[in-house]
Amino acid sequence: MSVEDSPNNAGVMVDAIRAMKISLDRKLVGYQNWSAYFFKHPLYLLPLKEARQTVEDFIA
Repeated sequence: MSVEDSPNNAGVMVDAIRAMKISLDRKLVGYQNWSAYFFKHPLYLLPLKEARQTVEDFIA
């Protein structure tokens, strides 16, 4: 990343990588709804609370 607050984004990127690893382990391909929580411009934008719940449901 090359933004002013890139050190603050390290934790977010680690969590996104962990979510991707879970997707790979579950053999899921294509767009995943959890990306709406981690990225500024996901394919499908969700409200923050709904995006967070999507991540929690996905991990469980």
